[in-house]
Amino acid sequence: MANLDAFADDVLKVAIAYVSPIGDVGWTKQHDLARKPWEAASPADQDHDDRGVAQAQDAERVFRDLAAQGNKADHRTSFSHMNPI
Repeated sequence: MANLDAFADDVLKVAIAYVSPIGDVGWTKQHDLARKPWEAASPADQDHDDRGVAQAQDAERVFRDLAAQGNKADHRTSFSHMNPI
């Protein structure tokens, strides 16, 4: 059996890019509600941008920045994020 203690410091860093600022209702609010229990249950270190990435031309810059910060996985919340990837 593998020694899991060897992986204790290997926490997956995950970024979440919302399409708009988190509000009281709507698409982004629902994504944020889904993020909270995942964050509580997961050992992953999550980084999310509450301002939102609505413009496709901004998305590539934001995603590159998140990757440069050490995020190994990301979750995008809009089809407009597809092409910049």
